[in-house]
Amino acid sequence: MNYYIIAGLLLNAALIVINRFFIKLPDWLQIPCLIVGIALLLIGIIHTR
Repeated sequence: MNYYIIAGLLLNAALIVINRFFIKLPDWLQIPCLIVGIALLLIGIIHTR
């Protein structure tokens, strides 16, 4: 089980749901968090190989 992939998916999903249904997040907060989520996904993919 790869925790990096799980963390990346949960972070990106939470940001999308929060931004869509609860509050509109400012770009200065959302963009770095999405980049961290994508980086976690990529680290998990590389780590799995």
